[in-house]
Amino acid sequence: MLPNSILLHGIRAPGLDLISHLPRRLSSFSSHGNCLRLNLCHQRHPRGYFCPFATINVKLHVPMVLELKPSNFTKWSMAFHAMCGKFGLLQHLDTASPARPTDEAWQQADFCVRGWMYSTASDSVLNLAMTNTQQTACALWQAIDDVF
Repeated sequence: MLPNSILLHGIRAPGLDLISHLPRRLSSFSSHGNCLRLNLCHQRHPRGYFCPFATINVKLHVPMVLELKPSNFTKWSMAFHAMCGKFGLLQHLDTASPARPTDEAWQQADFCVRGWMYSTASDSVLNLAMTNTQQTACALWQAIDDVF
């Protein structure tokens, strides 16, 4: 399930009007201290659902590439797990969470998580872990874990 809000910390600045820069698809917002909570409305856009995760630069959160040798799996998997937790996407790595391929918003988020794995794992790892285009992020995460 996609999170229905994103919490931004430390974004207050004198004279900066953040509200005028927020996306139009925002259903509401609230502030407390130096935090701003953005409540996303996962409404259908004319060309599909708005997926806020598609614009995240994964390299800022997972600054290493997963390599077979020397193995850096522990460091990579901890950084990747933390990033997914930060954005409320851990269900895409959890084998206990059922896949929802008919839910377009879930599917878009799953494609984002898969794309993050593709861009942070080496070809040698992906060659052993990728199976087909229907492989979910959870299945890919498990396959990568099985390699190590």
